[in-house]
Amino acid sequence: MEAQASILVVDDSPENLQVMAAVLKEQYKVRVAINGERALALAAAPEPPDLILLDVMMPGMDGYEVCSRLKSNPATAGIPVLFVSSCDEEEDERGACRWGPSTTSSSPSGPPSCRRACATTSSSSAAVTCCSA
Repeated sequence: MEAQASILVVDDSPENLQVMAAVLKEQYKVRVAINGERALALAAAPEPPDLILLDVMMPGMDGYEVCSRLKSNPATAGIPVLFVSSCDEEEDERGACRWGPSTTSSSPSGPPSCRRACATTSSSSAAVTCCSA
């Protein structure tokens, strides 16, 4: 039996974490982080996630800073990151896409498109994907 892929969901909203975990839990092992510092710790753990869903706008360390730190650490640089945001799509795409190749999922993104984006991104190498949700 093949091991279930793991996804780390990072968002400062407990409600968003619950929704994303509920949408993904049937297909993935889901871990959550309420802030950037916790996300960096979980990503560098002995069993790192296969994919990180990362909120762009968070207090303290925002998603761009988290991504920058992930990509500058050799232990976490290869983990694909999927940015999730409800902000202005064009601005989010410009900010997020400086980290690598990107695909944009237009808003609103429901559970089926979220699952598709996760499946596509987790099967790629270290590409960063921008997704407006």
